[in-house]
Amino acid sequence: MQSRALLVRGHQGVGKTTLSEQLATDHGFCRLSKDSFYVPVMERYGDHRSASDIAYMGLRSVLRSNPSSGVNFVVDAPFNGPVSAPALIEDLTSWGFVAKSVLLICSDHEVWEQRLRTRGSAPNHLVTSLDEIRSFRGNLDSIPFRDELVLDTANANATAGHLAQQCAEYLLADQQ
Repeated sequence: MQSRALLVRGHQGVGKTTLSEQLATDHGFCRLSKDSFYVPVMERYGDHRSASDIAYMGLRSVLRSNPSSGVNFVVDAPFNGPVSAPALIEDLTSWGFVAKSVLLICSDHEVWEQRLRTRGSAPNHLVTSLDEIRSFRGNLDSIPFRDELVLDTANANATAGHLAQQCAEYLLADQQ
């Protein structure tokens, strides 16, 4: 059976982890988080660039070894580092996956700022304000890719369960 992968991308604090955890809980997706690789490397060596590179290599390695497992994966990562979502989708497709991506945005900047402030100070939470994102990325814009599902997590009706259902339907739409 062919495996499927949904890449969940977006800026810090938009809800990638919440959504990927909900997909795992409600729909049985295997959750792969960049942070699961990043945090131990960062804690051990303290080098952000190396930790990020190793984290993306880890994600790719796990996925590459599972194209015919029949598992549906949700990959929680911003995809603004050494591996872009389009490049990974291209690789996943060549390995035999059905792969799609979803871009999460948060159009309510007050809600977004509050999320960033309350995330805590884990090694993967280097950015704690919208000003820091603007400084690092230049702006708060997120440009969707062709055929990418875009979901706004600021919508009051957009519960994690509702968004997870939309994502599951999007990834599994052509499944027979």
